[in-house]
Order: sequence, then structure tokens, then C-alpha cells
Amino acid sequence: EGLAITILATREGLAVAVLATGEGLAVTILATREGLAITILATREGLAITILATREGLAVAVLATGE
Repeated sequence: EGLAITILATREGLAVAVLATGEGLAVTILATREGLAITILATREGLAITILATREGLAVAVLATGE
């Protein structure tokens, strides 16, 4: 039992997907503009944030977890 919300906006190559369930909250944001991808995953057990920037061959990954 949970709530699932999916929002897709194709304007300017922007796609936003939001998935909320009973066990936790998962938010995924994908921005294809200028090769930028941001993924945010939040659950009950902790918070995980991953940021990938492919602009000019640059890759940045940030992982933050908390209990």
C-alpha cells in the first residue's frame, strides 16, 4: 500500500519522476539539459544523494547516508 506519483515533463529535455511508497520516499530527478543528471533517493533507513555531472567529462558522485 503506497502512493505512486509520476510526473514527466518533456519540456526542454526535463524528466521528473516522483515515487512515494509506504516503506519510504524515493525521488528521482533527471535533467538531460547540458548532460546533467541528479538522482535523489531518500528512504527511512537513511538519505542517499548521488550527483552525476557529465559536462566536459567531469563526473562528481556524492553519497550521503544517515541512520
